[in-house]
Amino acid sequence: MFCPACGSKNDDEAKFCKKCGEDFSNLGSNRLNAIDRCPYCAEEISPAAKKCKHCGEWLDKKTRNQDTNDYSLAILLGIIFTILGGIIGLIISLYLISRNDKRAQNAGIVLLIVNIVWIFVLLIMFAGWMAAMSYYYY
Repeated sequence: MFCPACGSKNDDEAKFCKKCGEDFSNLGSNRLNAIDRCPYCAEEISPAAKKCKHCGEWLDKKTRNQDTNDYSLAILLGIIFTILGGIIGLIISLYLISRNDKRAQNAGIVLLIVNIVWIFVLLIMFAGWMAAMSYYYY
């Protein structure tokens, strides 16, 4: 049977959930043995589950919208600091990669690649400028 509170699988004779301690004594047996499928990954889940334990997607659209974090400001700052060629853009891109939001992770990967290329270009320009300056003065 699946726990209606946390969705973890328990023995059919269990009186309490082994993961969260939910009391099964006041629940009907037909509800505990029912199995639903996640609409995103098609894995077996508890009918009372709010979030799929396999793919991590929210099953209720209201809860899903409330849970999503908006990383728009971090993405915007990452773009600005990447253009400026600073280490801060690199730090922001690593921050975005470490988030659980796919949009933030993808933006972080793109910013990281652009930031590394941009820093490399700036270093080449600086080296060329230094070479030109040394030729001019000597």
